[in-house]
Amino acid sequence: YGGIVAVHLGTIAVAELRAEFGDDHAVVANGLHNLGVAYGVLGDATREKMLLLRVLEMQEAEFGPEHPNIAVTLVNLGNAYSRLGDVVRQRELLERALCIREHEHGPDHMQVAVVLVNLGSAYGILGYPLRQRDLLERALAILENQLGPNHRDIAPTLVNLSIAYGALRQVEKQRDLLERALCINEQEYGPDHRAVATTLVNLGNAYGRLGDPVRQREILERAVSIKEREYGANHVEVAKALVLLGSAHGELGDVNHQIVLLERALRVQEKHYGPEHREVLSALGSLGLAYGRPG
Repeated sequence: YGGIVAVHLGTIAVAELRAEFGDDHAVVANGLHNLGVAYGVLGDATREKMLLLRVLEMQEAEFGPEHPNIAVTLVNLGNAYSRLGDVVRQRELLERALCIREHEHGPDHMQVAVVLVNLGSAYGILGYPLRQRDLLERALAILENQLGPNHRDIAPTLVNLSIAYGALRQVEKQRDLLERALCINEQEYGPDHRAVATTLVNLGNAYGRLGDPVRQREILERAVSIKEREYGANHVEVAKALVLLGSAHGELGDVNHQIVLLERALRVQEKHYGPEHREVLSALGSLGLAYGRPG
């Protein structure tokens, strides 16, 4: 079950567990944890956070602060804080989860890699790409050792690691990681899946930074086509790709086409975000520059 059904059933289950075992029993904590995750899937990160904080309190009282069960709660609670915009708190929780899992499983376990991936992404958001790179390189080595180099679960880590290298201005390394992720996603999902489109957007951006707007345009046109089919023509995911595609056309001297794409992206973004959002302001800036260029 998912969505509102999972929340409804989880609420009933927690009420029944409380009636049978009392408010502070470990099985009630498990029920509350599942309910919190269900709220997170539903998009209610605030409710998820509140429930998981209660779970953490119960688990610490029951097991102590370093028990393996607590690591799962810390990871999920960290993700809830991230969705609420508090990445500093997410990082703190994930650092604690990492210590617990390393102590329980050793440094090279899959459960350690899961925390490393989340923690690396948090450091990237906070503006520490060197730390992000180091954590994700370590996670990638574990995943490759456990799963093999071409497993589908490796592709997201490759993409995240590429973002770190891009932030460090090592764009050729970024491109190589994304090419590898693209091959894995295409093999796993086929050429027209949304996961492929996301990788294509990042890869197109890398080619643009490397001074190859022709390749950038080809890749982004493919990404836009997939996203339009997956999300619809007026979805914000399409708009993000249109902005980058417009940039490629501008670099190739087709300013009129760039303007058409940017105006279309701007309409979608304004409707989705409102007029003052940073994505809208960025698109406006690009559009203003395009208007000032000879076409």
